[in-house]
Amino acid sequence: MSNSILTKTKSVFETTFEGLIHAFSPKYEAREVKQFTKIDWLLLVIMLVAQIAIFFSAHDYSTGAIISLVAGLTMVVSLIFVNKGLLANYAWGLISAIAWLIIAMMNHQIGSTYTQYFYIIMQFVGMYFWQKDLNTTHSDRVHAKRLTRIQFVLVLVAAVILYFVLNQNIAANHGVLPLFEAALLPLGIVGQILMSFGQRSQWLFWITINVLNVVIYIYLLQQGQAGATTMLTTNIIMLLNSFYGAYQWMKEN
Repeated sequence: MSNSILTKTKSVFETTFEGLIHAFSPKYEAREVKQFTKIDWLLLVIMLVAQIAIFFSAHDYSTGAIISLVAGLTMVVSLIFVNKGLLANYAWGLISAIAWLIIAMMNHQIGSTYTQYFYIIMQFVGMYFWQKDLNTTHSDRVHAKRLTRIQFVLVLVAAVILYFVLNQNIAANHGVLPLFEAALLPLGIVGQILMSFGQRSQWLFWITINVLNVVIYIYLLQQGQAGATTMLTTNIIMLLNSFYGAYQWMKEN
């Protein structure tokens, strides 16, 4: 029994490490980039240029603004890889999650801070499951799976329960727009778990998260928070991309 557990644990760590190496490998990423279509490249360029243009037009060169720019640029790259079901998304996603965590802490966003901690952990979880899937199918990309109706209902129930639990904690800690922030973590938990397992229904949750973040950063922009302009732009772009990503996963699978 103990030997079986040790063997399984060793296998999990080995697969996760393999996924980590592949995600951060320039050679592996170069191979994945070859799968980008003209539309993918066009979308990537538009999103990157928009991020940089907004950053300089805002004339905000504070530490928060610069970190926000890093978060935005790395997230943009990660999103394109996610759209294609490619493992390298986790390398860029990890960098972006760390940058977003710093911004959330600077702006005293309790819900967003919890969410980014969770995202950082889930990058490694995702590396494991995606690498395991790639090893099993001998494919170079993860293909979308579909939840049953009962599974989807259970997922929604779990998200609602988490929302009410977290709403009390965030309100007690004086978070920014607590009703909205309380929804970010449960939605993020569900979305990230579904993403880790290659479920296409993840996009419903990413779209909802991006809508809520747009509202939150509009509020922060009105309050004059550092980096709010760049982060608002980032979330608007992420919202548009989430619709494109959903289309990609639905169309190809």
